Amino acid sequence: MKYSVSNPIIFIVMLIPAFVSSCDSHKKEEEKLAFKVSGTVEDIITHEPLNSAMIDIYSRKRNGFMGEYYDLFLKRGYSEPSGSFSIDLETIPYSLSSIFVKKDQYLDFQRQFLPLDTLKKSINIRMLPYGYVNIHMINKIDSAKLITIKFLTYYGYYQTGNFADTTIIVKTAGGIINRMQISAFFDFQFIHERVIKDTSFLTLRFDTVYINKIILN
Repeated sequence: MKYSVSNPIIFIVMLIPAFVSSCDSHKKEEEKLAFKVSGTVEDIITHEPLNSAMIDIYSRKRNGFMGEYYDLFLKRGYSEPSGSFSIDLETIPYSLSSIFVKKDQYLDFQRQFLPLDTLKKSINIRMLPYGYVNIHMINKIDSAKLITIKFLTYYGYYQTGNFADTTIIVKTAGGIINRMQISAFFDFQFIHERVIKDTSFLTLRFDTVYINKIILN
């Protein structure tokens, strides 16, 4: 059977839909590479959803073949009034990624995650509110070089000199039982330490606890 000259043209025309279909299929495969990080943000104590929390996604990347690793910023998003968030990324992050969350009056939140884990479940973020402790101290330890105040349960640290009578305000987590430790150091290398007071008490959400006349001796 002989083919006419027009047959090759017809054959090419027939191939065009198949090529377009192949391109569409490839495009869909590329769309599948798009990555989504989703979850919720809430107050860890009251469980109320937190609106307008700023959420940054970073991915760990190496600087060159033998260089140091660094965090590469990918995208920023914000939580909705319901506390939910969904951030679409153009590419799949590297093997280890990080999520950083900031919200007014709350302690910053950070967590590392593996991208494939978020395909199975969302990231639930529970943030600690700020609280403040106002401490009036009377120091009778003349040989102390430094006085430090540390909150061991959750965030909080303050360092002061050897003042005889002073009032300081320390920011820490609010609404939880927090352990406070006051220490005296007798050198500036933080080697010789003496714990003067070690106590626990309830801090307040977005408010201040007043502790009057702690005598250091």
